[in-house]
Amino acid sequence: RSAVETAQAELDSFMQAVVVAEKDKERLQVASSECLKPLSDGVSDMDEVKRLIDSLTKVLTDFGVEQSMTLAVPNALNKPIAERGAFDTMVISQVAQELSSKAAGLQQTINEAEPGKAAKQQALQAAKDALEKAKEGQLAAAEDFKRMRAAYEESAAAFGDATKVVRAIAPERRKLAGQVAACEKRLAALREGPMKAFLELRDRVPEPETEEPPAVAEAGSPAAADEEKPSPVAGDDAGAMAVEA
Repeated sequence: RSAVETAQAELDSFMQAVVVAEKDKERLQVASSECLKPLSDGVSDMDEVKRLIDSLTKVLTDFGVEQSMTLAVPNALNKPIAERGAFDTMVISQVAQELSSKAAGLQQTINEAEPGKAAKQQALQAAKDALEKAKEGQLAAAEDFKRMRAAYEESAAAFGDATKVVRAIAPERRKLAGQVAACEKRLAALREGPMKAFLELRDRVPEPETEEPPAVAEAGSPAAADEEKPSPVAGDDAGAMAVEA
């Protein structure tokens, strides 16, 4: 917006200067055609002569004509044509040249202002186009903000609901956590107690069995006597069986 305002102000100022130049040119032309020319041709009414001279000298003063020339104008133009001398004629001619020269300079300024006017109008239009684009971007950003705001509010509501659920299940969660801790404690005791003993028994390697040598009976002992006693023979067993019969 500031760029548009700046461009508009520059164009307005430029156009104001052109308008002033046009008005000044017109004022010079009026002074030449409606004041200087009638006075040069001669005016019989002295009151009209005074009015025209006052108007002409004011224009000359306003446009910075040399003071010596401005002061000589009333004396030269206040005389009847027949009483004017060479100096008077020279003053009137120089005043006419001054008015024409200054009007021509202003016309040149006006003519040269046309390209500048077009350039400033283009700059103003470019600033307006940029402003319109910026407005469109601003509107799009506002729409994005609305959507993001709605999404944020929806997420905030969901978060609030989730927080309520978490708070509601907090006692049950603590209860379950206590049960888990108790189970872990019992499991640790099981691992250090019965489970450990079971694993030791399961992984235990049995010791190999060793054969003991047969015992040797000492001489004179009952066992040695039994060993020295002869075993009965088959004949004796048969005789014994016959006697019994």
